[in-house]
Amino acid sequence: MSLIQRAKRILLQPNETWPEIAAEPASAGSLYTRYLMILALVPAPATFIGMTLVGVGGFVINVRLPFFTGLTQAVLSYGLMLVAVFVLALIAEALAPTF
Repeated sequence: MSLIQRAKRILLQPNETWPEIAAEPASAGSLYTRYLMILALVPAPATFIGMTLVGVGGFVINVRLPFFTGLTQAVLSYGLMLVAVFVLALIAEALAPTF
């Protein structure tokens, strides 16, 4: 099943999809490489295009980042997204016994 089909089924048919997902053998590493690294790529090009081509601002003022600054920000946001998910997973794992 492709990533897009899986996401559609989770959103549209959660009662049927979650038991199937629970039955699949998966490790943290496989989830990270098969899903997270792909889904975290979505905001990176959007950030680059938004900051360098469209710009940020309001009213009359519009500020655009230089090409390499926007590229650096996109790469850093991708890396920090992966780190943030890892840290949130550690927090959830630490808090799980209290629930």
